[in-house]
Amino acid sequence: ISRYVPKQWWYDAAGLVVVMVAVFPRVQARYAFPRAYRAVLLEAGHFAQTFCLVATALELAPFSTQAFNDRALERDLGLDGIDCAPIYACGVGTRPDGEYRAWPEHKPGRPYRPPRSRRR
Repeated sequence: ISRYVPKQWWYDAAGLVVVMVAVFPRVQARYAFPRAYRAVLLEAGHFAQTFCLVATALELAPFSTQAFNDRALERDLGLDGIDCAPIYACGVGTRPDGEYRAWPEHKPGRPYRPPRSRRR
């Protein structure tokens, strides 16, 4: 993986890496306006945010980047880089012992319930 995301050592030990690939003609057929390209990028951001939120809730360590080696990914995934191109990558691993937890008061294995407000 270090070939695809150079200088991002935390990807090396990832348990899972998801590369988001856009198929631009498919999106342009659905959204026949010039902003279709921006819509693809926005949706990638929404997916990455959801990916990170879910991973954090599962007490995993998520990370994401758009800084990757486009040519290597395109070549190895069989993409042309014009009509079909990688746009974002998300990964997840485990948190080291003693690291920050999403909710310090949450005990693993139990549903999270936020503390009650003391205001009345």
